[in-house]
Amino acid sequence: MDINNMTSYLQARFGDQLQVNPPDAWQVETDEFRLLVLLSADQSWLRLLAPLVPVQ
Repeated sequence: MDINNMTSYLQARFGDQLQVNPPDAWQVETDEFRLLVLLSADQSWLRLLAPLVPVQ
C-alpha cells in the first residue's frame, strides 16, 4: 500500500471512527477495538500497526 493513500483507505474502511493526527498517525476507535497506525519519522514506512482490544 502506498503511504500517501493511508488516510483515504482508512476512511473508506472505518468512516467516522477514524481520527487523523497529521502527518504521521491515525487512530480508529470502536466499541470493540482501537487501532493505532504510525509512520516512521521520515514517513517512508509503517512503524507500528497495533490493534488494542479490551480484556474480557
